[in-house]
Amino acid sequence: MIRIYGDFNQVDAKGRVVLSYADDTKSERVELREGLRVIVWDEELEAEGILEFEDGEWRAQLVPGTGRRRPVSEKEG
Repeated sequence: MIRIYGDFNQVDAKGRVVLSYADDTKSERVELREGLRVIVWDEELEAEGILEFEDGEWRAQLVPGTGRRRPVSEKEG
């Protein structure tokens, strides 16, 4: 699964995480499409999500029960 950065504090009215930096996946040579299962992450958390495209933005509907805190060794930067 590809990893996409998402701010877990930025959710839409349907509870989906808005993926402001989804275009950063171009280096992974994966074409985003609705229904694609991805890992959404930020500095502290990560969870599996299913991509949806609405109003010109990618969003991820998080899969219940997949969220977890990221171990210190995995944190970016």
